[in-house]
Amino acid sequence: MGETKIKIDLGQGTIEAEGSEEFVRSIYTDFKEKIHAAASTQPNRTKRIKHGGKEEEKTTPKMKKRKAGLSKPAPQLVKALDLSGKGKKSSLKEFYAKYTAKSYFEKNLVFCYYLQEEVKEIPITVNHVFTCYRHIPDIKAPNALAQSLLDTAHHKGWLDTSSLEDIKVPIAGINYLEHDLPKTEGK
Repeated sequence: MGETKIKIDLGQGTIEAEGSEEFVRSIYTDFKEKIHAAASTQPNRTKRIKHGGKEEEKTTPKMKKRKAGLSKPAPQLVKALDLSGKGKKSSLKEFYAKYTAKSYFEKNLVFCYYLQEEVKEIPITVNHVFTCYRHIPDIKAPNALAQSLLDTAHHKGWLDTSSLEDIKVPIAGINYLEHDLPKTEGK
């Protein structure tokens, strides 16, 4: 049986072990988490592992750094969107006041439902939902509105966000709003 070697540098943090394969594996296993943690914060490093006279090289990838200013653009108001209720069943404020929407999931549903069923807006975008949040006094829009809409779809199934440029309210969302979402008293 051949001798096994392992040498890991990671910016001169150096670990060297030589012996039976079982011994080298036990050393590697003991330090594996520390090695991976250190490797994730270091630039590309080459690990050389010798196994029975055969040498392998493994390269750890560099961590990607987020560049400032390259985040997704902030949602914008849709100035042409009429939420006043002219010619419709009710204004957004009146419609929103009918329900006790406590979570962002529920608020996202109320706004998308209103846009789809009352205003008949096609397509519904993140900007449309942002405009609804801004139209209702005393409620804040989620800091990451697009992610909040995606989470509403993923966790509750109340929205179809397969395209954030064409958000829809599927049957699960319609049923929840029309039958399960608590209504405010006296409305």
